[in-house]
Amino acid sequence: MRISDWICAIEIIVGFTILTAFSVYAPQIGLDDGVKDSFYELFCAVSEVSDTESLFVCGDFNGHIGCKSDGYEGVHGGFGYGERNPEGVRVLDFAVANVLVINNSLFKKRVSHLITHQSGDASTQVDYILTRRRNFKHVLNTKVVPNEECALQHKFLICDISLKSSKKM
Repeated sequence: MRISDWICAIEIIVGFTILTAFSVYAPQIGLDDGVKDSFYELFCAVSEVSDTESLFVCGDFNGHIGCKSDGYEGVHGGFGYGERNPEGVRVLDFAVANVLVINNSLFKKRVSHLITHQSGDASTQVDYILTRRRNFKHVLNTKVVPNEECALQHKFLICDISLKSSKKM
């Protein structure tokens, strides 16, 4: 389902488990704060997903969460890349408000497996996969495939999950 130009969602049913995945493209750094505020207001759809569903939020957040958790210990695992910027703080605050964790930051990886965007000599981490803290038990791994581009200048980001289909009582 298309929510806006920046956000779409899909529900996948695995047995009796519903997995809701959001694909996002956040406004770029140079845009007005009002545009960014509008994006995050539309993004409240995440909070409307039932607690019984497994939730994953994936995409280009156009923000740098940085390499350290610094005050975001419940959300940021301390294995990010680079320096935090104001847009990264927005991502972290959004995760805190919606009880999400940033999967990329929870697995220790080589630098080449953290960088999600390269343009010339600039290497950054702006693509993330977030999930509810309680759904993180299903996450086996999250990593970047360094030699594969999924979109111009963006590296392929993978999250391995294990969902067990249980019989309905």
